[in-house]
Amino acid sequence: MKTKTKPLIVVAGLLLIIGLAAVATIGYSKLHPDPKRWESDIIAIEQRTSPDADYQASALFVGSSSIRFWDSLQEDMQPIPTVNHGFGGAQTSDILFYADRLITRFDPKVIVLYTGENDLGSRWSWSGLAVGRVTNLIQYIHKSLPDTEIILLSIKPSPYFNHRRQIQEQANLGLRSYAEETEKVTFLDVTAPLLDSDDKLRPELYSDGLHLNSDGYAVWKSIIRPKLLEYFQNNS
Repeated sequence: MKTKTKPLIVVAGLLLIIGLAAVATIGYSKLHPDPKRWESDIIAIEQRTSPDADYQASALFVGSSSIRFWDSLQEDMQPIPTVNHGFGGAQTSDILFYADRLITRFDPKVIVLYTGENDLGSRWSWSGLAVGRVTNLIQYIHKSLPDTEIILLSIKPSPYFNHRRQIQEQANLGLRSYAEETEKVTFLDVTAPLLDSDDKLRPELYSDGLHLNSDGYAVWKSIIRPKLLEYFQNNS
């Protein structure tokens, strides 16, 4: 029996190493997905973007599917013209990869940015990951567009990601702190109104447990539109 024990231990050790390597690979791919998977979405945005639009008089909305699915955005922000450059289940690293094609080349006066939620969707993620990525993205934008105002929306909670809510809250604290210390960045809390008086989620505001429905977007409208009106009135 003793002669068989050693080979069994070696095999078990090798299997353990292979298993850990596989887990590490999966974790890395979740945190660092290939941004080129969104190429067709970016091309579609470019094709529907009017070259004649006055981006200095418009609010450029950028982010993941919570922006992309905002079908009533143009109507909700009236009389401020809007441009919707939301795409897929984008992580912040994806937005940074396509920032020149989606953001900086248009020289917008103000950007409404929603990102970070998908960065925190993986079990391998942590709050600092989202804060660091958002910080890098904003710094990249301001390197090309130092006078552009960025309205940074808080990461929203949802029934789907309810198990990640604590990490989302930690990330929001970091994002708020960064915004308070950074010129041309305003943190806007769009999270609190999605919760009831007991600090629990309001499921009636969601269409599928993850994305907002028309009532949910009405809540966001009530927060974002006044901020945009104030900005354009003060910077016209």
